[in-house]
Amino acid sequence: MGRTAHAALALLMLAGCASNTTPQTPKAQASTSPTTERGGAQMVEQTHAVVEVPLSSGNGWICEDKEFTEPLPAFVAKCAHEEGEPMFLMSKVYVVPADQVVPAKRLVDEIYPKNYAKLFERFQITETKPAQIQGHEGVDVFVEAVSGRGPARVHERVVVEGTSVFIITQMGSVKAFEDFADLRARWLAETRFRGLAKN
Repeated sequence: MGRTAHAALALLMLAGCASNTTPQTPKAQASTSPTTERGGAQMVEQTHAVVEVPLSSGNGWICEDKEFTEPLPAFVAKCAHEEGEPMFLMSKVYVVPADQVVPAKRLVDEIYPKNYAKLFERFQITETKPAQIQGHEGVDVFVEAVSGRGPARVHERVVVEGTSVFIITQMGSVKAFEDFADLRARWLAETRFRGLAKN
């Protein structure tokens, strides 16, 4: 059950940002709150935000927040740039029961690859390495893939702290990864999760 819930939620979120890069549709269904749009193309200043990210809607980007209740409680902040080469940036946190906690390395090695296989025509994990979010130890995973629209890349950073899983996802075409390199670096460096103490 634990692995299934992890996989279902992760697939649902990934498919949400990959919908324009792959013809597949996730089978998982979620109960969500109304979407909240982020506007102004500036750093979102929210003192009590579940997730703070360094971008909001504008300049070709469409950004929104969404809260999930099924299959697991979760909160997502995501931005999509769909003009020209597609690029998706997402920061999310979800909570699992204590008996379903899985280490970040195991998520990356065993569970998330099954999701990549459903999203892409083919994929290869090219690298995994230690990484941090707000000083908390986790894992980076880098993926080269092929979708219905051609070559794609995925970079995910995963931290498990207590019963919470914190994930930063970047997904897009190879060209978009290059074009938005600076913004991708900012997204990784400046995303802030309320549930992670800032070490």
